Amino acid sequence: VLVWESATGRLVKTITLLDARQHYGDLDNSLGLSFAADGSLLVATLHEADVKGQPGFNLVRSFELSSAKDALGPEDALSTAKVEGVHVLRHMPIGSAGQYLAAEVWLYQDGNLQGSETRLFARDGAALATIPSSSLLDIDRDSALLRGSRREQPRLSLWNLSDPAQPREITPDWMRERAAAWRKTNPQGRYGFWPLIDAKLGAVDGVPALILRDGDTLELRALDDGRVLAALKVPDGWTAGSFVTDPSGRRLAALLEPRGNFEGGTPQRLAVWELSGGALVMERRAQGAAHVLFRPDGLMTAGKGGVELIELP
Repeated sequence: VLVWESATGRLVKTITLLDARQHYGDLDNSLGLSFAADGSLLVATLHEADVKGQPGFNLVRSFELSSAKDALGPEDALSTAKVEGVHVLRHMPIGSAGQYLAAEVWLYQDGNLQGSETRLFARDGAALATIPSSSLLDIDRDSALLRGSRREQPRLSLWNLSDPAQPREITPDWMRERAAAWRKTNPQGRYGFWPLIDAKLGAVDGVPALILRDGDTLELRALDDGRVLAALKVPDGWTAGSFVTDPSGRRLAALLEPRGNFEGGTPQRLAVWELSGGALVMERRAQGAAHVLFRPDGLMTAGKGGVELIELP
């Protein structure tokens, strides 16, 4: 884990955790990072069992970033929590009741995927609650946006997690109706699987919003009554992968990719829109980026192509 100073781009910490273990794929696919309220950094790593088929676990360790040491390891962790029953743990939000952990868990029977559920944990790893038949899309403080598992009809649901031990569904009727309309234009496949509905939480001019990707359009609707706040057309028939609004809800940034398969890697572009009028204010090439985030003074993209800090016009 590399930690840079945002203002200067200076590398300030390197955290090496050689005890993490994943049998298949890259370990960075199962790495989770989040800042805590006290400024420490939480790092979640997967620790699969040596024997295939045996349950593994995640370790969530906190590290003090203001320490004098440039290189940190497991022995430097301020605290360590063991979280069992999950494979990937990336969501560690700070809600009104404090920091908690959330993860989507795939459910298998006889090696076949049967569905998924969302599990909530305290920061110390204690299990708090489970939301059945759900996949985790996004969390913003006390609000969680979920969708159904791939075996089910696509649907969206909104949950209040002000008490993570007692999650409450607060899905408005308009969200159910919009998901039903999405199903009509995105029908079930021949093998029984549905396309995955994709959405995130965001804001438009300070109004909490749902961002729904529907084909080559990003549709932003007010969470309370579903009114359309903005609709952004992705240029050239490309589609949006990672997308996010800035905290104030003035702009939206998205990583764009064309449809189809390409030799030598898929082309990427980074686009930024003004939400008030829908104007495309920046479009540039991106490479190897998986995530885009707003910073106080610009944008950041991150992925296998590295981390890039970008100024906004």
